[in-house]
Amino acid sequence: MKKYLAILISILIFYSCSDTTGPTKPAKDIDDLVRNAGVVNTSVVTEKDEKVSEETQLNVLEGVKKWNIKLTKKSLAWNLDNNIIPFNNPNANTLWAGALVQGNEVPNGILNSIGDNLSRTPLTITVQSGSGNLGNNIIEKPSNANYSKVLQDILDKNVTKCTAKQYLTVQIAHSKQQACIKLGFSANWLTGSLSTNFETNNSSEQKSIYLLFKQVYFTVSVNEPTKPSDYFGDNIKLEDLNYFVKPNNPLCYVASVDYGRLILVKMTYNENITSTELDAKVKLAFSAYEVGGDYKTTDIESKSTFECLILGGSNGGAAKALGSMNLNGILDLIKAESEYTPNTPAYPISYVVKNLADNSIVKLGESTEYTVKEYTENREDYQTFDFYLSQFNIIDDGNFWGDGKFFYKIQIIDKNGNLLKDVNDKDIIIQTDKFNYIKVGDGGKITLTNGIIKGVALKKQSGEQFTVSAQIWDYDADTDLEIHQAGKQGNIYNYPSWNNDFNNWIYMNLVPDAGDYNIQFIYRIEKK
Repeated sequence: MKKYLAILISILIFYSCSDTTGPTKPAKDIDDLVRNAGVVNTSVVTEKDEKVSEETQLNVLEGVKKWNIKLTKKSLAWNLDNNIIPFNNPNANTLWAGALVQGNEVPNGILNSIGDNLSRTPLTITVQSGSGNLGNNIIEKPSNANYSKVLQDILDKNVTKCTAKQYLTVQIAHSKQQACIKLGFSANWLTGSLSTNFETNNSSEQKSIYLLFKQVYFTVSVNEPTKPSDYFGDNIKLEDLNYFVKPNNPLCYVASVDYGRLILVKMTYNENITSTELDAKVKLAFSAYEVGGDYKTTDIESKSTFECLILGGSNGGAAKALGSMNLNGILDLIKAESEYTPNTPAYPISYVVKNLADNSIVKLGESTEYTVKEYTENREDYQTFDFYLSQFNIIDDGNFWGDGKFFYKIQIIDKNGNLLKDVNDKDIIIQTDKFNYIKVGDGGKITLTNGIIKGVALKKQSGEQFTVSAQIWDYDADTDLEIHQAGKQGNIYNYPSWNNDFNNWIYMNLVPDAGDYNIQFIYRIEKK
């Protein structure tokens, strides 16, 4: 009997020692805890950009000119899905796909980790680029260090070269806060000297515009859990989470991270121009950028100054202000490192955070008020003219055989010999060349089809004047290819009488350098 009892005890001890059943996580309790804590909710910030008030200030002296200034106060609120990295980078050790973070500071761009020592289930990360899927792999024990090792392994095995996805966002800057919000980040993330360099300039002769160039080498995403407890291992204890997860601090996770470069440019345009006109100029200049084309030449470069800030790429994790640059320098900077290779540093530049409770995206809310200033020069001290430049009368074409072959130039110039500008700020000059001559004989005429010039303004002051100048040449295209000055003349108009030559057609006789040419230029001026 004792023998059988000893065998029975041995069997019981064997089975007791052979029981492989480990701890079981309290899945339902974890799910309830996370879901009851709720979600990070920024729905109270409704996207809007609406007018609050409007006023006009008349006859304001700014510089040497007087202006009428239209002030439109606006209220801006915005929700951001994809959060750009704060330029002061407080998240260096917590930003990785799959990281669990506390929700209370997420809207402020701060990712407070709940630590890497909690029991986690394995995660799968997937790496995508503009070239397609670069691979995926499992992180057996999720942590920042293990994530970095697995990601580097995917890149080492699968990447030789891939072209960055490129995005360009252009935003007129009425205030630094307004421009940054619309570009996708908080102005509070520009600190110290970075903040100073990116203050906006808005005056009668200056306007600021921000350009954000985003180059994404690749994006890392993590598998989405079906329920909150899926992200925790069997050794997790409810009390491990109770300290962090509360109704005012929901649990979130980093769903994806973009790696690449950000280049932020502040452009200051030095001329009075409306916001709409400036926006169109800049977008035209860079219209080919996103499809790999070149910058289109406009007057942007000659009339602008540039400040540049770079985050990522070979510059690494610290945002670096590159100071004043010319446009070619910025374009070279954009083109450099536009492809990712194993030798190109990959730095996180933006990320998406989701609520662990329901996998909804945490939208980052930001709001501000700003004022739009539009300047119109006060013209009370100016006289405005409209010009109707009609035709040349060829009374004698100066040719014994055949007809004359004429080309011409008409200008309206100021007292210093500079071209005046029309209401659209275009130089007043109408001209053709010898390769586009017009053949006309005695008694004929050359009619101008583009000779109506409106809105030319001159200041009412002593010594002010303008000149209507006309020149015409005869090109001997059939024989010796010589060019003969067939006539030239300029009528001068002085303040205050302006010669009283208004509303009547003026027949201005042109004086040739030589020959028998007899040509008139006909025009009319209306004083408004």
